[in-house]
Amino acid sequence: MDQTKNIAVADNKIDNSPLIIDIGKQSRKSVRSLRKGKGKLLGKVDTQIQRLVQMGEINNDAQTVIVVVSPKKKRLSWF
Repeated sequence: MDQTKNIAVADNKIDNSPLIIDIGKQSRKSVRSLRKGKGKLLGKVDTQIQRLVQMGEINNDAQTVIVVVSPKKKRLSWF
């Protein structure tokens, strides 16, 4: 399931304002890996940034990247 379609990006064309990438709800394990600088989500963020640079939406020297991701709620187990 490709979730790159759901990634929302704030406009950063005008100045060096922070780039905000919203990934949405992800598993707790994925969020933890992203915080450590590892995992599939880091690859998705990197891919999105490279795509925005190629499209000319952001500059090559954009410095601040804010990734918004929230963990999915835990399911209650009955047993």
